[in-house]
Amino acid sequence: SALASNAQSNIDSLLQVRAKADHDSLRLKVDLEIGSSLVGSDFTSSKFYFNRSLNLAEKLSTDFPQFEPDVLHQMGLAYRQVRKKDSAIMILNKAMAIQKAKNLKEQLAITQFDLGYTYQGMSQFEMAILHYDSVITRNLGDETAVYLARSYNYSGLCSYYLRNLEQASTRILEAIRFRKETGDTARIHYPYMVYGLLLKEQKKYEEGKD
Repeated sequence: SALASNAQSNIDSLLQVRAKADHDSLRLKVDLEIGSSLVGSDFTSSKFYFNRSLNLAEKLSTDFPQFEPDVLHQMGLAYRQVRKKDSAIMILNKAMAIQKAKNLKEQLAITQFDLGYTYQGMSQFEMAILHYDSVITRNLGDETAVYLARSYNYSGLCSYYLRNLEQASTRILEAIRFRKETGDTARIHYPYMVYGLLLKEQKKYEEGKD
């Protein structure tokens, strides 16, 4: 099809860039981009490019400590996309272990959020909450806000699924307050939607409608 032909053309262009690259960091990025683009259509080939980028990342780890866990993170998401969620969890945990060891806190927050979201997709809501709340606690301790609003929101949503309504309300109201305080209101409808569901569950229908 035209779509497949276009995708192959993009890959060919990237491979030409890789062939002319004068540093392994650029070769790594090309392999990572190709691997990511092939996940849905050819997972076997996708794994080849991911593994090649991972080999380069390991080689560059002294000068670029962030590359190896970043490649592992992307690989974890790829496995999640093809519904190999146990493998995704294993790979994301490996990425997190490196991020913790190398004190890559911003990367760690994003990877751990994605790990929580993977558990949420498997309906393992307690495990999801554990990871979302870990992201929240670390952010508050470091006075940072990496994926903080999302973690508040999804922690609250998972508590709602478990019908822990008090805990859910606490997290959702924190999400709303944080977004208001930071002026990040573009996505404030997410926690408001969850809060409406919570109020409905508590039979507070008028408040829920508001």
